[in-house]
Amino acid sequence: MSIRLAAALLAFGFAAAPAVPALAAVTVRDAQGVAHLNLDTEFIPQLGAGYYGGSLQLTITPDGIVNGLFRPDDGSSFHTVTGGLNGDQIWFDIGFQGGVHVTGILNGDHIVGGTYIGNHLYDFKATPKKS
Repeated sequence: MSIRLAAALLAFGFAAAPAVPALAAVTVRDAQGVAHLNLDTEFIPQLGAGYYGGSLQLTITPDGIVNGLFRPDDGSSFHTVTGGLNGDQIWFDIGFQGGVHVTGILNGDHIVGGTYIGNHLYDFKATPKKS
């Protein structure tokens, strides 16, 4: 029950957010206004042990369309990423048919948010890739 309530409240928060330019939260854009982010990611369980890491390559268009690729740390395969951005609020699905749905806040070139994997709540963090 609490999982459904949390998801409903989060969905309401995104729906009630005022419409602002999609790339307001992104600091670096190309000449066409498209943002390209290359990020290291962490999925950290809120309860218990475990960790999932990987890399995330995103493009964000001026109208807020998010596309890209996610690759787990184990290098097993690439997964498509699709989503959207409204102001600093970002959401995206990783994997076929939305295997993992992440919602969060984009601040420049960092993303902080959360997701469920199975019935477990995970914190999500994406930071610029270290060279």
